[in-house]
Amino acid sequence: MESNPTRPEPVVGLYVTYKGRIVMVKGPKWNGWRVPGGHIEYGEDMFDAARREAKEELGINVIPKGLMGVAQAIKPMDFRKQEKHFIFFEILCEAETDKLVLEEREISEYKWVALADAANMFESPISKAVISNYLKSGDVDRFIKVL
Repeated sequence: MESNPTRPEPVVGLYVTYKGRIVMVKGPKWNGWRVPGGHIEYGEDMFDAARREAKEELGINVIPKGLMGVAQAIKPMDFRKQEKHFIFFEILCEAETDKLVLEEREISEYKWVALADAANMFESPISKAVISNYLKSGDVDRFIKVL
């Protein structure tokens, strides 16, 4: 996607779970442990973007379960090119497997961690808040459904 510095960029954050665990990733664009994700292309449904990004970055198929939240980051300190404004659509996804094949230009390492431990391990304040809210509710049906 071509970046326009005068407009926010819509992106999906993927909270990919498998058997009570969530995947955390590190890569060259962001500092610290976070969720995988990427840009929503023009004309692309956000859940289709989640499926595509999971396939591209993790090499797996996922089933999007719902929208966990919407957040924004303006000139985020943990992004290595700080002159950005992102609108995040945080999407809960269920993985078909925990065997990943990384897109090494995007992700340098990953780990699966217990959902209960994830909030303390994420370095992104957005990811910490999203997963904490999810653990408090414990009910995916309470999340936003996109029409």
